Amino acid sequence: MLDDELYVDAAASRKWAIYLASDKRVRVKLGESVYDAIATAVTDRKITERFLEGRTIYRLQPTATGEAVSEYPSQ
Repeated sequence: MLDDELYVDAAASRKWAIYLASDKRVRVKLGESVYDAIATAVTDRKITERFLEGRTIYRLQPTATGEAVSEYPSQ
């Protein structure tokens, strides 16, 4: 969390980066709740410089409902 916004550091070597390249829809678990969100790449230097150099930073924005999802989908 930075300035009341949720971010994810998706280094190229992490699975997040690969997944986000094809689908910006994500599910994030915070505490015991799971939320649907949209990941948007951050290009604002004031934000990105607060993370490790060379990383791709995504802002996670809750979907329209903003409500917790009861559980992860079956695998």
